[in-house]
Amino acid sequence: MENRRPEHEIARSQLDAHRIYDLRTHKAIPIGRTPEIDEWLGRVSVFTNIGCWAEQPLRAYVWGGRSGGVEVEPGSESPTWRLVPADQVPCQWPWDSYTPQRDTVLGEFRVTWEGKVLVIRDRKEGGRVYARYDPIPLIGSQVDIDELALSEDGRSLAYVVDKPTGSFVGNQTGFFISADSDSGPRKLAAPISDIQWGEGGWLYGSVQLESGPDRVRAIARWKLLDD
Repeated sequence: MENRRPEHEIARSQLDAHRIYDLRTHKAIPIGRTPEIDEWLGRVSVFTNIGCWAEQPLRAYVWGGRSGGVEVEPGSESPTWRLVPADQVPCQWPWDSYTPQRDTVLGEFRVTWEGKVLVIRDRKEGGRVYARYDPIPLIGSQVDIDELALSEDGRSLAYVVDKPTGSFVGNQTGFFISADSDSGPRKLAAPISDIQWGEGGWLYGSVQLESGPDRVRAIARWKLLDD
């Protein structure tokens, strides 16, 4: 007979698998658990992939079913899960990222397509080009933007582009540009999703990382702007 782990042990291992990965220091920061969380995990089965960002301050929320969920402030010095009752869910799921229309002005930037070429320009007509993405060679498909995240001052933009490599396969890659820099787009990570600005010039996103022989999901963070 197959030995199966109790569901609460699976939930605990799923929660413990979360990390905050600082791409400046290249260190993985574990997220602590309180006795209250340990007691709650005894009532939780398996976590789903449902989660969202809550703001003021920025928190990552993970849904645990009818018994509620947990949240963590990824920018805190000692990140620790906190229990959230089911009637106090701080945000909506699935996470509703901002996807641009054909021609979108956001802060200092204009995101548009010129034919099949994706171009991010200064918001003024005929303004400076910050980034340009040509159609995929051989396939001919245009590059799409899945998400946009504008900094609070409107002068920096993080975004996720999708470069299709087949009928149902994409390559979601994160980039960062600034109206105050001439360095062009900076590549962040791939694959990446759920990008969100936090306090102090930090950008957060959900990424896949190599962990030994496995690939694991993590909350990654980048220090992109000065305080």
